[in-house]
Amino acid sequence: MITPVNVKVPLGINGQFSATAYYTNGRSQEVTNITTWQSTNLAVASISPTGLNAGFTTSTSVGESTILANFEALTDQTKLTITDAELTDLVISPVNASIPKGTKQSYTLTGIYSDGSYNDLTLAANWQTNNSEIAYFDEAGIANGAKEGTVSVTASIKGFLVEAALTVTAAELSYIAVSPTLRTVPAGHFAQFNAIAHYTDSTNIDVSSQATWSSQNSAIASVVTSGGLGGQVSAISEGETFVTAYFNNQSDNATIIVSVSYTHLRA
Repeated sequence: MITPVNVKVPLGINGQFSATAYYTNGRSQEVTNITTWQSTNLAVASISPTGLNAGFTTSTSVGESTILANFEALTDQTKLTITDAELTDLVISPVNASIPKGTKQSYTLTGIYSDGSYNDLTLAANWQTNNSEIAYFDEAGIANGAKEGTVSVTASIKGFLVEAALTVTAAELSYIAVSPTLRTVPAGHFAQFNAIAHYTDSTNIDVSSQATWSSQNSAIASVVTSGGLGGQVSAISEGETFVTAYFNNQSDNATIIVSVSYTHLRA
């Protein structure tokens, strides 16, 4: 007698059949390794016919085959059905990630199947975190960092679940912008430029007094380089130049045009 009987397994899963001989005196004997085995459909599954590996079956493609066991002129048979490959494991990437507040983290989810194949399941999976105040998903595989802290990210599909860790750090500086971008000032007058820092969480901070300022041509216009009056420009002589603000490895500039003073014209 063959065991197991009428087996269904997904493609890629291999297995062992066993044979037991039963005698008229009530005795039974395991005879797997001295039985001759055969698969009637080698395109679906092959089987080791004799020896130490006798009865070991390897699935090849989807379909059906009959497994035959021959021992001392006796034969038994059973049906083997190979179904489509099934999901056996999930892999998430990255496993550990850190992002500034206000930014996004992309994940990929790969499914591993019983036949050894792989498939991208990122868009098909259900994504969530254990604390949506810190990070949340509003589209498959894309986490949004909302608040400083650490969360567990989970992706699940077809009863399988895998986890990753995501840490949201403080918002980081994205860029600075000097405003106004263009200004015309009569010679002998002053003008104020401002440097605005834009952060990853969409907050904006005036950093004019913390920035370092410079003028491309101080003979046309000079600028207070730092402190409470940082960004204040003195228009000196007719011409055009630009001033630049530097803050935390970011910079931006604006153009200043110095025109002839009306006072000078009346003179």
